[in-house]
Amino acid sequence: VFFSTLFKGGSKPGQSAEEISKKRLEDEFLKQQLIEKNREIRNLQMDAKKNSDIIKKLKTDMERIKPIATSINRPGLIILGMHRSGTSVLGGLINKMGLKTGGPLIAAAEDNEKGFFERIDVVLQNDYLMQKQGVYYSFKTYKFDALTGIKDILMNKDGQLFNEGR
Repeated sequence: VFFSTLFKGGSKPGQSAEEISKKRLEDEFLKQQLIEKNREIRNLQMDAKKNSDIIKKLKTDMERIKPIATSINRPGLIILGMHRSGTSVLGGLINKMGLKTGGPLIAAAEDNEKGFFERIDVVLQNDYLMQKQGVYYSFKTYKFDALTGIKDILMNKDGQLFNEGR
């Protein structure tokens, strides 16, 4: 009577106390394994959520990088010059020769009827960098520090700089 109450459940008639005890230990071991596997599954599910977020971010980053990576071997041209120094004329000539300037470009205006051939996004980014240092095209240009400008680009957290040109 004592053994049948103590080892109730997985015992079969005629089993010895040692067999019943061994069976209970095996059952307990299997139960612990099941609990551990359930814990592993929960951890994997939580990791899957984190990994899903990481994968989404990686995909977003890859989409941003893809145009850069595919354009690395394409020739490019940068026209640098001071205000009113003929950069629009040079940009217009090169455009007429077939170089694709991309866009959007600053539209023609009263003071430049054929257009400026300058990308709006690049001009706006330059304006932003100068504004951060209290500089304008015709005001305090001697105070502009290129290294600070590069730092402003690299430290830009919202990712707005140079995205349009990528």
